[in-house]
Amino acid sequence: MVIACRFAWGSYRKLGGKVPAKASVLSVKAGTSSFCLASSGDYEFAFSGCHGYESNIIEWKSGSGPLTIKAINHANKIQIISSDKTEDLYMNVNYIAENKIIKTTRPGPLKADTSVITGKFVYTLEVFLAPNEEIELVPESKLLIVTPFSLHVFGKDHCYPPIEPFHAEKGVILTGFITPPLSGVSVVFKDDDSNVINKLVTEADGRYQFGPIKAGLSYKITAEKEGYVISGPDNAGVFKARKLAEVAVTAIDKRTTAPLQCHQIVKGISEF
Repeated sequence: MVIACRFAWGSYRKLGGKVPAKASVLSVKAGTSSFCLASSGDYEFAFSGCHGYESNIIEWKSGSGPLTIKAINHANKIQIISSDKTEDLYMNVNYIAENKIIKTTRPGPLKADTSVITGKFVYTLEVFLAPNEEIELVPESKLLIVTPFSLHVFGKDHCYPPIEPFHAEKGVILTGFITPPLSGVSVVFKDDDSNVINKLVTEADGRYQFGPIKAGLSYKITAEKEGYVISGPDNAGVFKARKLAEVAVTAIDKRTTAPLQCHQIVKGISEF
C-alpha cells in the first residue's frame, strides 16, 4: 500500500539475490493506492516526475505498513525563446530568503530545442521549489541579449507549467585595443546621451571588449590615462596613445649651488 499526497510515478524492484531484479513501473494517484507484489521481502521504490521528495529512493519491507510519500517541492519550468542558437547560455539562480541571497547556482550551458511552430530556439530550465520559496533568475550569455534582465519566481503548491518570460536575440560584441599596447587605460562605453553603460581598465595587452549590445544601437567609446594623449577610436576600435613629455627643471645659484626661486616657462608643440 502506498499513500501519496500527489500523483507520482516511478519504479520498484526487489532487493537481494545474486542477480539484481528488473525494475517494474508503477503510477500512484493522490491518496491511497494498493499494489500486488510477486513475493514478500525487501523492495526499493524510486519516484520521479515533477514532484520532489525528501528522498526519491525509499527502501521498504513487506509487512512493515504503508509506504508514505510526500512531495516537498515542485518543478517550475522556465523557457528562453531565442532567434539565435548559442552554446554559452547560463542561468544564475539566486535563492532568496528574507530579502537576501542565501545561495546561488549556475546551471548550463542550457541546451536548445527548435520550436516546430515558430522555428525559434527554446532553452528550458527546470527548478524545484517549495511553496512560497523565492528565486531570482538572471540569464547570462556572451552572445545573446536576453530580456528582461532578471525575473523573480515563487514556488507554488503544485507543478508549474512552462512559462516563456525570457526572449533573446543575437547581440553585437565591440572589441578594440590601445596601440602601442598599454595597461591602466580607462575605457568607457556610453550611450548617445553620455550615460555610462560600462567601463573597464585595460591589461598589459591593451585590449578591451564590451557587449553583447543590441544591433543598431548608437554609442561612443572613450579612453584616457593620466600622462597620455589618447586619440580614436578608428573604425576598427583602435585607440592611439602617445605619452606626454615630462620636464624636470632645477634652478640653483652657480656660486653657492643653493636652490633659487624662479619662474620657468615651458612651451610644448603638437608634434611627437
